[in-house]
Amino acid sequence: MEIASKTVVSLRYRLKNGKGEVVEDITGRKPVTYLHGTGHILPALEGHLTGLKVGNVKRFCISEEQGYFGVEGEFYCEVIIDEVRRATDEEWNRGEVAQKNKKECGSDGCC
Repeated sequence: MEIASKTVVSLRYRLKNGKGEVVEDITGRKPVTYLHGTGHILPALEGHLTGLKVGNVKRFCISEEQGYFGVEGEFYCEVIIDEVRRATDEEWNRGEVAQKNKKECGSDGCC
């Protein structure tokens, strides 16, 4: 399944600044999950992710010129797609991904 509107996406990423220094790296942690197509992430970022599938890795540059307001300079992002599934009607209507039961969460608080 490809990333498109009304899909739930789980991904990991690494973000580097223009000097090549790692600013944030969650590639070795649990993925972040979001609902694609709701406008909760920047449209330019959604554009980079649309059409990707599980296992895809994509590298791209983000900058203020590309619509990332508040970003000074350029940043380079590497994204790994871990899961793509259709959102449930309930998730889409609420505009957010259903949360797992706290019993399913690890001792570190990550679900």
